[in-house]
Amino acid sequence: MKLPAFLLVAGAVLALGGCSVTVQKTDNSISKETLEQGIADTLQKKVGDRPDTVTCPGSLKPEPGASIRCELTAVGLRYGVTATVTSAENGKANYDVKVDNQPLGKA
Repeated sequence: MKLPAFLLVAGAVLALGGCSVTVQKTDNSISKETLEQGIADTLQKKVGDRPDTVTCPGSLKPEPGASIRCELTAVGLRYGVTATVTSAENGKANYDVKVDNQPLGKA
């Protein structure tokens, strides 16, 4: 069974930068849906593999240092993933994505 590249690299503490979003003025947050899509897109862009699913519990405030724990599934395993805001200015927020070293369990 071929493991996605981000799972192989996860043991080396995968921290991926370069995710940028425009914050909606109405609630001044990164929506759950935008965050889930952004995490999946970032993993696909940076390591060449896309998780089967990404699920986050809610939105994320665009404040430097704010973070949220999400979960991804790939090849029948669940992994924790943390998105942390690195900067926010003029309606744009940037965040890093870090996949846990060990799986949470089977999907």
